Amino acid sequence: MRKIVFFAHANTVGTDTQELVLFDDNVTIKELDEYAQEFGMEHANAYDRGFDEEDEYEDEDAYYDDYYAQCGWWWEDYDPAKHNGGFCGTTEGYEED
Repeated sequence: MRKIVFFAHANTVGTDTQELVLFDDNVTIKELDEYAQEFGMEHANAYDRGFDEEDEYEDEDAYYDDYYAQCGWWWEDYDPAKHNGGFCGTTEGYEED
């Protein structure tokens, strides 16, 4: 199993978050990138960032470009030396192999 840490922020103080997820060893970078984007977008959507409704933009792409412009999401392979102690809650079940 491959342990991946996903990070997201919604460009609002105090909204940074992370999530530890187990994947099969054969997971692709594209799949991890897609998961990170979905994770980050869902996280950003949890906060009402005050953007206009989608129909007020010329096209859907312009709306999403504006809405998510200051949000971020990324992933890293889990490293106990770097990531332990940075999680809220527990890391039980995610001990070193």
